Order: sequence, then C-alpha cells, then structure tokens
Amino acid sequence: MMEFKKAKWIWLVALAGIVVIGDQVTKVAVKKSLAEPRQGLYSPPCDPDGKLEERTRFRSKPAVTVVDGFFHLRYVENCGGAFGFLSTQNEKYRRPFFYATSLLATIFLLYLFVRIGPKEKILMVAFSLILGGAIGNVIDRVSVGYVVDFIEWHLREKYRWPTFNIADVGITVGLVLILIDSFFLAKKREPAEGTSGKKQDGPKKKKKKS
Repeated sequence: MMEFKKAKWIWLVALAGIVVIGDQVTKVAVKKSLAEPRQGLYSPPCDPDGKLEERTRFRSKPAVTVVDGFFHLRYVENCGGAFGFLSTQNEKYRRPFFYATSLLATIFLLYLFVRIGPKEKILMVAFSLILGGAIGNVIDRVSVGYVVDFIEWHLREKYRWPTFNIADVGITVGLVLILIDSFFLAKKREPAEGTSGKKQDGPKKKKKKS
C-alpha cells in the first residue's frame, strides 16, 4: 500500500488539476458561445490608461437561461476579486496585489498540506480544491488581466449572487469542507488522554504500613 505522504501529493495534483482544467475549458467555451468581439474603439475594462492592443475585445451576448428566474449563464469580465473587490482600483496597484496575495496563499496552502496526516483526508481534498481554484483564476489574471465569470444565480430579479466560475466553486467547496472538518471531525481526531486512552491522574502513592 502506498504511503500516505506520497499518495496525498498525487491526490493534490489530480484534484487541483481537475479544477484547473475544468475551469479553463469552460471559460474558453463560454468566450466562444456567450461573448462577441467589440467593434471600434472602446474603454478597456481594467486599465483606463492601458494600451489599445491590451484592451478586451469581447462583450457579453444575451444571457442563456438554464433555470428560469434562478440560473443564467452570462459572460462577465471581473477585474477585481470576489464580490468585485478592488475592481475600481488602478490596474498598476490591483494586479501586483492579486499576484502577491495569490503567491502567499499558495505557499500557505502547501505548508498546511505538508502537515496533513492520514486521518485528515477531508482537509487533503479541501486544500487541493482551493489550490486548483486559485491557480485557475491566476491563469486568467496573468494571461488577460481579468477573471472570466459566467455562472449567474438570482431569485427572480430581486436578489442576485455575484457571478462566478468553476475556480470559485472549487474554492468555495474547499472552504466548506474545512468548516465541516473544524466543527465536526477535528474533535474526533484528538488523542485520548493518557497512553491507554484513559485519563491518568498521575502515579498512585503507596500506602504507608503502620
């Protein structure tokens, strides 16, 4: 049987790879089917002072209804982070910030992953999914300067969840798994008190003979 230390790295590559590939394939498909080239001059979405050749050349077609009143597919170019975080900030500050935070997050995830033991398989899956999601979105930022989102949830037209993508799904599922582990599974892994699993009150004192 393969040692867990080796097996968990295989799982990391496999799960993170599935998220990255699924994320990038769906984004390419969405750009082909739900976006169309812009015509003429236009303002770049992320950098008002950017060069013409670096400007985005696509805009969204009408949304595709998956579940009427609840689930649509729509091409969106997200210049910021989750929930549009920093989307209005200057590109020369925003892009380095996301690069730095992504790098630090990746290092921290790998550090935690190294410390995972055989009884923490749910954390192994969680960190793998989060890492895959982070890589998927970083690929977008490096290649085009923004993240492609396309999954749109809403309740009729009153309540809308920010548009997201497969990478965001991987990150969200990973975080949910971490919460489940923290609240329900971590206590079960706590070592029993004493070497035999029973509480030990220290060595018993011998009774003095009268």
